[in-house]
Amino acid sequence: PLVRLGQEFTLAPVHAYPWGEDPDLYRRWFRSWSTRLGRFARIVWSPNVAYPGSRPVVAYWPGEAYVDIVGLDGYAWNSAMPADIFGPTLAFLRGFTEMESILVCETGYPRDLGGQRRWVEELRRWAEIED
Repeated sequence: PLVRLGQEFTLAPVHAYPWGEDPDLYRRWFRSWSTRLGRFARIVWSPNVAYPGSRPVVAYWPGEAYVDIVGLDGYAWNSAMPADIFGPTLAFLRGFTEMESILVCETGYPRDLGGQRRWVEELRRWAEIED
């Protein structure tokens, strides 16, 4: 099984979960739970994509010894395409971790913008290129 601990800790303070308020505390908490649960499951570390005002991803990195899979959450709130949403943060993550694969844990496209079918097809194409 996969266990995703404390997702989206990098959200901007106005949207943040409580566990994202203190990077040092988050890393200690994540390491503790990873050590306990890692014997039974694969551990997923999952920030939100970077955006203006979000917290720095690297400040929350617990270390490769505690992470089996890096995940990423990102949404098309402004009709952005998947490569624009995930690309910059994905490149950054690949620059400081040795993880071979990165899992898209959460994503979506707002219905009120229209074009969901096109966006999902673009997500599929992007995933094939990134694979």
